[in-house]
Amino acid sequence: MMIVDDLADKTLEILKNGDKLTLKEYSIAIPYAYVIVEGEKGVKMGVSMVLDSKCHYRRDFEETSLESIIECAKGYNLTERTLAMAAINAVSQYYIDFTESKNEDVLDLIVSDKDIKKIGFVGNIAPVVNELREIDGKNYEIYVFERNSSSCGAELLDDTFEYRLLPEMDAVIITGTTLVNDTIDVVLERSKNAKLKILTGPTAQINPDFLKNSGITHTASTRVINIDKTVTDLKHGSSFGIFSRNSSKYSMKVKDNNE
Repeated sequence: MMIVDDLADKTLEILKNGDKLTLKEYSIAIPYAYVIVEGEKGVKMGVSMVLDSKCHYRRDFEETSLESIIECAKGYNLTERTLAMAAINAVSQYYIDFTESKNEDVLDLIVSDKDIKKIGFVGNIAPVVNELREIDGKNYEIYVFERNSSSCGAELLDDTFEYRLLPEMDAVIITGTTLVNDTIDVVLERSKNAKLKILTGPTAQINPDFLKNSGITHTASTRVINIDKTVTDLKHGSSFGIFSRNSSKYSMKVKDNNE
């Protein structure tokens, strides 16, 4: 089963057997879609980066439910999949036990492992790439793969070279948007030799329990703290510093079934 299909099924299962969650609000904003849910534990927000605003989205609002949005993760419309991933993330954020998380990001995970030399970035996560290149004495060999043709840079590689180069990496940093465009399975298959396979970015708010035995070793994402302010920023089209102002970063280890 494809990873995204499995995530959708696990989310629907926990909705069926867990707390009753209410769909409070959702929107396809720029640059992130968001879904807000509420249950006994409070209000939680999930987000997902909008990859292609040209993909048309249409829904009968009278019949919209949290479950029907999540089912869209199995479809082929990028906009619907984006909203579905935000819904899966919202449910994930509701159920994640953050006492098991660490206040650290991708950079911390990489630097703390002395065996990491060659690093592949699936998606141009420029802030982390730049910081790694500036660390004295490390001299990491870094490969940045990018699908978006609007991104530019002499050191970026087209994502078609992932197939050739990912098996050589010690660590692979994977943007959460690979869940939306359905490339996550291929990326992980080619990255199986890597010691670290970190799913990262705001779209990577997945409950680590849903990712057991997927091949992903860690998630590193953002937990939205000030939901009202984040919604206001997104509705106003703000994209700069949304999550640094209103969220806290965290990382979590993905356990296998034996842990």
